[in-house]
Amino acid sequence: MALVVEAKSLQLALVKAASQLGVTQAELGYEITAEKRGFLGLFGGQVTLEVWKKRAPRAGGSRREEGREPRRAPHVPRERVPAANPQELSVLGKELQSACQKMCGFFEPEPVSVLLTVSTDHISLDIQSETLRAQFAHNGKLLDAFEHILHKIPKDRTKSFRLFVDVMGTRKAREGELLTVAQETSEKVFQSKQPVVLNYRNAYDRKVIHMALDQDPRVYTQSVGHGPSRKLMVAPNKNYV
Repeated sequence: MALVVEAKSLQLALVKAASQLGVTQAELGYEITAEKRGFLGLFGGQVTLEVWKKRAPRAGGSRREEGREPRRAPHVPRERVPAANPQELSVLGKELQSACQKMCGFFEPEPVSVLLTVSTDHISLDIQSETLRAQFAHNGKLLDAFEHILHKIPKDRTKSFRLFVDVMGTRKAREGELLTVAQETSEKVFQSKQPVVLNYRNAYDRKVIHMALDQDPRVYTQSVGHGPSRKLMVAPNKNYV
């Protein structure tokens, strides 16, 4: 029986399916059953797949197995892209600042100020709008969508860069809270030697906690559950003495 998977892109859907079936993407066969293109071809898009684990042909196999030839998941080798230098980041930052202001116009009729900060390794954009802060608070995925779209906008794709989009500093403040949760949870797990499951539905929240504990040898993190029910488990590292 085929597994039905939905995601914002084909690659994300294949990653999701491989995780659920416990196989690599090369072991998957799939068919696209529905596809919707979103704003700028990115924002709001969705693809639906029927996915199955490929099996070696067997003698006496069913007619359906013989007639259905699974397609190999596309594999595009990733080339290592050099990081942008400070001067290049400054140019990229101004381009993305302008693009972000235009995107904000879809949500806010009045002109929106976007504060730009360029450091040695990343670009930060902070949207100054109470209206948009309320919008993003209601739908935490909007900021992720903004970042995803803005990453695709630069005309020069030959240099990599890190981008952080915030709205009136709320995301940065949230990061501080999550780092505290990560430290307290790590200590609790280490002392009790029992795993703790954190009920954070937002993928960004889970990512912050995961990255905060990535260098902590006492514990490890693992996603559990599927779809909107996905949570983050922090478990003790039995090899840590």
